Amino acid sequence: MVYHTMHLAGELVKNDAGEPELLCNNRGVDFVEALADVELKDLDFYNPDATVEGKLVPKRKQGPLAVQATQLKCGGLVVACTFSHQVADAYSANMFIVSWAEMALSKPLSQIPSFRTVTSFASTPLQLRPFR
Repeated sequence: MVYHTMHLAGELVKNDAGEPELLCNNRGVDFVEALADVELKDLDFYNPDATVEGKLVPKRKQGPLAVQATQLKCGGLVVACTFSHQVADAYSANMFIVSWAEMALSKPLSQIPSFRTVTSFASTPLQLRPFR
């Protein structure tokens, strides 16, 4: 799994031509722990801005992935992710999240996440640059 998702712990940079590149430097991901004074039953997941003022979803900084874990007043937990669409499309992001949940539950992986379609079929493919 590390091979397939290591670029999520990298950094989006511009190359000499100003095009996006992914610097695979293992910088980690942006991670936020938060508390919300709201109960799960009171959240409107169709319009979360109405109940938590848009505070459940993290803001990405330089990396392609940001994760936020928000503890609710009732003891529930909301885990939200923000992905760069230059690195992962919705299908790839969903595969990553499903795999993450399966690992957290000590289940075997139903499928290994792959981000190859993003670099293979993009109009301007994202270049991977190893850390030196």
